[in-house]
Amino acid sequence: MDHHIHRNFFKATFHAAYSSPKEEAYRFSVFEASMVRAQERNQKNIDAGGEAIYGVTKFSDRTQEEFDRANKGRKGKGMKASAETKVAVPPAGVEATTAIDWTALGYTTPVKNQGQCGSCWAHSAVEQIESQWMLAGNAPWELSVQQVTSCTHATFGCGGGDTVGAYQQLMSDETKFGQKTWGVASAAMDPYRQSMYEECVGPLCTEECSVKGQGTNITDMYKYEALTGYYVGISDFSYATPACDSTCATQDLKILNANVAATGPASICVNAASWNDYVGGVMTTAACGGYAYDDLDHCVQLTGFDLTAASPYYIVRNSWATNWGNDGYIYLSSAGNTCGLADEATFVTIIDQ
Repeated sequence: MDHHIHRNFFKATFHAAYSSPKEEAYRFSVFEASMVRAQERNQKNIDAGGEAIYGVTKFSDRTQEEFDRANKGRKGKGMKASAETKVAVPPAGVEATTAIDWTALGYTTPVKNQGQCGSCWAHSAVEQIESQWMLAGNAPWELSVQQVTSCTHATFGCGGGDTVGAYQQLMSDETKFGQKTWGVASAAMDPYRQSMYEECVGPLCTEECSVKGQGTNITDMYKYEALTGYYVGISDFSYATPACDSTCATQDLKILNANVAATGPASICVNAASWNDYVGGVMTTAACGGYAYDDLDHCVQLTGFDLTAASPYYIVRNSWATNWGNDGYIYLSSAGNTCGLADEATFVTIIDQ
């Protein structure tokens, strides 16, 4: 492999620029190591019956440690399911569904970019709420990831969190003005402000919780909804397949598939350790690595599957912009619990407006 040719491709494609010749020399050494790693990972995917899926990405001049630290946000921050947690029950007959693509059907918002902040969990939670909002018959509407990142007490902002903690923050029995007032504000009311290029991996550098009324509940959103656009409240959440907090080797993918086909996209958390080198194609279970609960380090959105493809796969939406993967998406093999995608798959129940 000619690393100089690939480096030139990288610099031209991603407009890479460095502060000094010394930094560029260092980043080229990191790039070379990334290309060796991509080759090794490709071989693992091929040995498992797949194809070459790794190569030059926008992360190729970052070390594995840099990538892991700045582009995920779930590692060690999970909230295990309790005995009272609900599992969605799919309707009869839907298990025969062999393919569904909720993005193609128009029930997802555009791919977002979490930047150099560990807010994947907030993106995943908000994406799930946005999809359920549209599936309830409402027009597409983008909600505030910044609100969830900054104002979820049980998490650490850019330092990491979990979708379950986000849901629990947004659920309340409290009412004002004759209706529930907790929920997610419009993205227009509280836009995402975390940096795309300055690293923030802790709570102290996370933007402050600044939307009116936040911190305990969001009472102002009802009054200003005509000006700001809708806010969306949730009353409950459930799992798309029984949750796992151990080795997760026997997750029920049939129930997961049936619920995704019947309900819509699901929020999921995964092991994204090898995703920095992904360029396209189907990632096998073996190539992705561990799928136990403790392996999960990133949260995303499961938007569909195709069980009829030559290499059957799940369609997963990421939050690293569209200049990564398949226009911001990754395909994971549906032959197993690839990357742990079935360990913590959830749906929300939104409050009717």
